[in-house]
Amino acid sequence: GTPSVVAPGTVTGCSTPGAVPLLLTGWGNGLLANLARDFRVRAREASSAVSGFLAAAIEASLTVKVTGAHGTVLRRLDRLNATRAKAAVGETVWNDVMWSINTTASDVFLGIALAVAARGALTAGEIAQFAAYLAGLIWLPMRLGMVFTGRRRAEISAARMEVLLPDASPGEDDPLVHHRPLP
Repeated sequence: GTPSVVAPGTVTGCSTPGAVPLLLTGWGNGLLANLARDFRVRAREASSAVSGFLAAAIEASLTVKVTGAHGTVLRRLDRLNATRAKAAVGETVWNDVMWSINTTASDVFLGIALAVAARGALTAGEIAQFAAYLAGLIWLPMRLGMVFTGRRRAEISAARMEVLLPDASPGEDDPLVHHRPLP
């Protein structure tokens, strides 16, 4: 049925206060997702630039050798590698900072909840049970954020594969996929 109002601000059948951490985590992850994507894109573009340059240098190895352009090629590779390293470190630091913020926020909110709960007469067992349940509830929004991030990564990877293999669609004549009945 529909929730009923018992007192102003209280609704039975609806757990709004319990959903607040989940909603705040989702909102925060949504805001920070663009920054994480920017770090990831920069790291991937820098890695791609290094790979592309190495492929071009290998293709032109005879020209580089004959013209004596070793120094120029190495300096360019050094610059590209420095950019790649900086972007990779930025992405790693960003991911580590976000993980630290999420876990620290979980601990802080657990502490706040315990302090609020301690205003009443609670036994040690009730506090331990509350902490165990709260840790599980905090874990869920963190994992959902990771699932959404992983989903975005998978979508980007699938889009890259479609660009690399535009005519590859799974079917009966596809040499990459062999359909057969399950045993």
